[in-house]
This record gives sequence, structure tokens and C-alpha cells, in this order.
Amino acid sequence: PYDRPRPAEGQLTTRLLSVGWDRDVLSRLEALSVECGTTLLTVVQAAVAALLTRLGAGTDIPLGTPVAGRVDTQLNDLIGHFVNTVVLRVDTSGDPGVRELVTRCRETGLTAYAHQDLPFDRLVRELAPPRRPNLNPLFQTDVTCGRAEAVLPRLGMASVAALPTDLAVAKFDLQFAFESGGPSGGLRCDLSYCAELFESITAERIVAQLDQVIREFAA
Repeated sequence: PYDRPRPAEGQLTTRLLSVGWDRDVLSRLEALSVECGTTLLTVVQAAVAALLTRLGAGTDIPLGTPVAGRVDTQLNDLIGHFVNTVVLRVDTSGDPGVRELVTRCRETGLTAYAHQDLPFDRLVRELAPPRRPNLNPLFQTDVTCGRAEAVLPRLGMASVAALPTDLAVAKFDLQFAFESGGPSGGLRCDLSYCAELFESITAERIVAQLDQVIREFAA
């Protein structure tokens, strides 16, 4: 649901909007995840897929999500960036109910995570989709879900500090970063959107509809 066509070249910039829900909503979503035999990440992935379908993106929704990339136990004690990306093709056809959609997303995720050690760049080479300099291949929407760290980890004598992330360049058209816990004890989502593709009023509408979908999932 873009407002403007994608520029032929050049980096895309990002803007940020946030929305939050209280502890009661989070508890209901966590209960839903337990009922469906899955995780909070899968629940919010299903919610984003439902949202995109409502916005006119169709019923075959590709979502990207990062994985730790530490399948090999020999990597457990190593410090480094091993993160990989998996792509989930979520099927929202047939107007599924909340639990049915979460279950579909769970099954899709299990299949994708079984191959999580396949490097994303190799997958792209094998599938060879049409490439553009400012278009992420295979998916344009990224979904993450983490837990707020109340205390930073200790690494022996080394000091640890949290540093702000430079969000100036858009990696994806839409990026939904969910975080549970934090000062409110609830759930938060930071939506990063590509400013060249979406008007600010459209991004605000996306956030408002996300709020509605999350509350429907928590009902």
C-alpha cells in the first residue's frame, strides 16, 4: 500500500512511529501463544500478516525475521555477529480466525527455522529474484520481537553500555520491532517506515490499525 513509487536509485530514509499496550494486553497475547503452542514472536508475526492483508497487500505475505545463527553449540562461547535472516510466507487466505492464523504462522515458522542455518544471501543467489539497489530481496517487511533488558549483561572486566542505533537509512519498507517488558511491563512496537514510499499520515494509519489488530488478537 505505497503512496509513491519506489525511486529508481539512491538510499531510502526511515522515520519512526511507536505504539504501546498495557500489561493486560501482553498477558493475553502470551496466553494466546501458549494456547497455540508457540511464542509471542509468532503471535505478532500473525498480527502483522493480518494487518498487511487488511491494508491491501494480498494473502501471500512474506515476512523477514532475524535468527541468532548459533545452531552449532561450538559458537555458544564466541562473541560475534552470527545473525541470519529467515523468510516466512504467511498464508492469510480464506479469512482465517485469530487462532487459525497463529497456527498457520507457527507451521510456516517451524519449516523456515528448520533451515535457519542456510545463509540468506545464498538463498537469494539460488532463487535469483529481480534485484534493485534499494529493494530488499524476497521480503520488504521485517518483524522482530524481544524482551527489554532491565540490566545490561556483565562480561568479566569489560564494561557494557547501550548505544543508540542510526535509523537514518531504511533497510526495509516497513519494520515492526516489538519489545515486551520495559518500564510499563507491557508491549511496545516501533514502526520504522520508508519516508520515500509512505506519507506520514499513512504511517499513522498503519499504526492505528496495528493497534486495532493487536487488541483483536488479545480479546
